[in-house]
Amino acid sequence: MNKLNDLVSWFADKDKVMIALSGGVDSAVVAYAAFQALGSSAIAVTADYKTLSDDELLSAKQVCSEIGIEQILLDYSELENEEFVKKYRIHQTI
Repeated sequence: MNKLNDLVSWFADKDKVMIALSGGVDSAVVAYAAFQALGSSAIAVTADYKTLSDDELLSAKQVCSEIGIEQILLDYSELENEEFVKKYRIHQTI
């Protein structure tokens, strides 16, 4: 737990933080530490990509609920990004 305490301490001198939370373990631990140090001055942001699975989005929501951190969901469709679509098509043909 020493590393977790170090992470919580790292946030202690911050006024406000915004954590990019995917719902995975790494971002969940960072969000937890930020919330432990800052309470409501820490928020989590999750991008609701149109290619994000329902399970991944649900996981991110559950993590925030369990931690108690406020979550902001950004609605974003990478399918509207021509560069993303171009790269996706190239990978599909390989």
